[in-house]
Amino acid sequence: MHPSISHRFKQGKYRSTCGFTAKFYLFCFLLLCLSGALPAGATPYAYTAKYDVGNDYITAGEAVMTLTPTGQHWSHKLDSYTVGVTALVYKKRLTETSTLFVSGEQLLPLTYVLTEGNHKNKHITTTFDYENKQLHIQKGTEEPINTAFTPPVFDCFSVILEINRLLQKGFDEVTLSLVDKTKLKQMPFKTLGVEKVSTPLGTFDTIKVQRHQGSRTTYSWHAKALGFQPVLVEQYRKDALEARMTLKFFQKH
Repeated sequence: MHPSISHRFKQGKYRSTCGFTAKFYLFCFLLLCLSGALPAGATPYAYTAKYDVGNDYITAGEAVMTLTPTGQHWSHKLDSYTVGVTALVYKKRLTETSTLFVSGEQLLPLTYVLTEGNHKNKHITTTFDYENKQLHIQKGTEEPINTAFTPPVFDCFSVILEINRLLQKGFDEVTLSLVDKTKLKQMPFKTLGVEKVSTPLGTFDTIKVQRHQGSRTTYSWHAKALGFQPVLVEQYRKDALEARMTLKFFQKH
């Protein structure tokens, strides 16, 4: 995404929100960039959002995103999986979960877990140790990685919520620190103006956000009427569309 939540389906390849959103979305959109759950100065609210994932030719998968309270914390989860003909020839499921706490106007991550089916060697768990300002990253059976950090730092999924919070306040350009798998990176985001976007839920006035990383550029369109929930996310590589996420269901709880 843009800023953003991240998946892509192409020739049997499927990636996390860092690979598809800005984001998550952020999406890391999903990717990029898929939640409007933290209006500026307000309490987060629980919600469910569903997206179709595909390209110009096929809908290859579905992504279901939720934000739910868990005691004093919040659980932000994205469950993505192949559907239809794609699932018959290439069955795939990927889950991203961020556990967050409220800090002022922000939701900051405590843990981030990425699981990819039964491939335990691809599972990633990141723990944010705020007392010692250390990131503890475990990827499969590899040696743990410990990295110093200065808050705020986001994972590829929780950055989605921060971008939407900044849209509520109004921003032109911003660079955020986030953990992309096992590396700490600086990710730039910028707004590109207002556009109307049509989705299965209707037509929305949106703010378009861009995130550029290497050869890939992710765009996300955030609807003010839905608390700046992204209604569309597209990822391009060298100007060629790789994947698209389109909102088809959204409900507050």
